[in-house]
Amino acid sequence: MEWLISLALFVAVAAWVVATYHRLQHLRGQVQEAWQEWERSTRLRNACLDAFTPALELCSPHPRELPHELREAVQDSENGLGSPSPPLAKPADALPCPLV
Repeated sequence: MEWLISLALFVAVAAWVVATYHRLQHLRGQVQEAWQEWERSTRLRNACLDAFTPALELCSPHPRELPHELREAVQDSENGLGSPSPPLAKPADALPCPLV
């Protein structure tokens, strides 16, 4: 009878370990997806911002330092992302960027 209780306890602990492992793997996948979505939206924002600066220069009645600062912000943001930017595919829920 003791071996049956020991076996049941072993199976319960093994099932808990396996379930915990799978849950951690699932959470890891969710974190990776969230970072990918953040990177995608940041690249789209940078592309819109990069396209916005020439339009702002064209429409501005007086030249200002803002476009130069915007260009630097885009470059700094892109450098912070690390990897080279892939071609942008617009997500369905993204704001339209007509200048890109």
